[in-house]
Amino acid sequence: FGKYEVVSYDGSGLKFTDMNPDIKLFDYQKNAVQKIISTPNTLLSFDVGSGKTYIMIAAAMEMRKSGLSRKNLFVVPNNIVGQWERMFCDLYPQAKVLTVEPKSFTPEKRGKVLRQIQKEDYDGIIMAYSSFEMIHLSSDYISKSMGNVISELQKRMAKLSRDNHTSTSISREVEHVRKVICELTQCISESTDGIFFEDLDINTLFVDEAHNFKNIPIRTTMKNLRGINSKGSKKCLEMLEKVHCVQEMNGGRGVVFATGTPLSNSISDTYAMQCYLQYNDLAENNLHRFDNWSKTFAVIEDVCEIDVNATSFRMIKRFTKFHNLPELSRMFSGVSIFHSVSKDGLPELLGYTDDVIEKSRELDDYMKEIYERTERIRNGDVDRKKDNMLKVSTDGRKAALSLNLVGKKQNYDECSKVYCCVKNVARIYNEAPGSSQLVFCDYSTPKGASYSVYKEMKDRLVECGIPKNEIAFVHSCKTEDEKINTKHK
Repeated sequence: FGKYEVVSYDGSGLKFTDMNPDIKLFDYQKNAVQKIISTPNTLLSFDVGSGKTYIMIAAAMEMRKSGLSRKNLFVVPNNIVGQWERMFCDLYPQAKVLTVEPKSFTPEKRGKVLRQIQKEDYDGIIMAYSSFEMIHLSSDYISKSMGNVISELQKRMAKLSRDNHTSTSISREVEHVRKVICELTQCISESTDGIFFEDLDINTLFVDEAHNFKNIPIRTTMKNLRGINSKGSKKCLEMLEKVHCVQEMNGGRGVVFATGTPLSNSISDTYAMQCYLQYNDLAENNLHRFDNWSKTFAVIEDVCEIDVNATSFRMIKRFTKFHNLPELSRMFSGVSIFHSVSKDGLPELLGYTDDVIEKSRELDDYMKEIYERTERIRNGDVDRKKDNMLKVSTDGRKAALSLNLVGKKQNYDECSKVYCCVKNVARIYNEAPGSSQLVFCDYSTPKGASYSVYKEMKDRLVECGIPKNEIAFVHSCKTEDEKINTKHK
């Protein structure tokens, strides 16, 4: 790891001649732009609110100006496509920008849009996640790329055979690669007029909120290791292949990830980001295989943890200790740049209060059902398609919010979270007339279900004397513009 040294980047010499003169980048933003320009691939690990969007746009325009990148594609969450377009046009009013939203990427329009991307000259192409997922690599490209991997594995297998060694693990790896080929090619549609991702000639791919793509498949011989998903998700597998495609077509460079939470669940998140942005470096150090990577940087032990019923314990495997962290840090710093938002100028936090609610008898009974379901799943007594740990986890979270969400009866009393929340909202409403309150709830959104926490809260707040027209659901706004410009009536 000696070649990996922490390098600082100075963007003070960048001129940004075409940028809106009324907008000035901070020094740390200029330094990040310089980092993107100077290194093959970059992970912007910046806090929320630190200006990652401006950094990526400015870097793209500077690379266009210098000839480093001719075609820049920005892949962003669906709900902020409009916000991205506005910010791009505010920062560079003369820029030619193509925005691809789901409504403009229907099957009938898809071929036309892809031909625009392929043939026309844009400073930036902003594309929603869901639209990006509809663009596939061709079966020819996938077969050729994966075929190279299989060829290398077969060469290793032949060498082991000559040396009278077994090659069972390599045989399994070959079968796995063939399975990946099938997964990636089975969804390819011809409705794009034969234009595939590799045909778009993307020089630089920017991915906003990149933590949404950390769930890559991880090949490991270690079983039941907590925090590791060996299967991963299909969308992350496809993103990984598209990232490698861009890098292969652009001399190893061309990908920028941006996220405020690069590491959130496990140290294995580091491995995932390195697979996207530092795969060649991993392979050079024989760390591209997760088992080698984990043995180099971590220790796995059996530990005792509380079970899903919150009353018993079970043994699990998880990472417990870490070593060679200075080496990992130096290696990761080769692709990452970090920035924390200063608290200067932010409103003072006046504190918070946790409401601890006593568990009801009904919830306790349901948690016993959850535990019994978990044991049946672990023992293999139930078809995983009918019940599995993901369903158990989801039902547990729903029940913790309201038993009504899992078909049980939830009393409206001191053991109800809805009751306690309504009581506090009504109290603050009366104590601070004219103030605004935000209530966050990520389950039971108002989508026509027989029961909704949102609807019950609104009905209960109205019972407490709060007028209906002073209670709004964010879901009532169908577009980003409505959220910003429309007042609830």
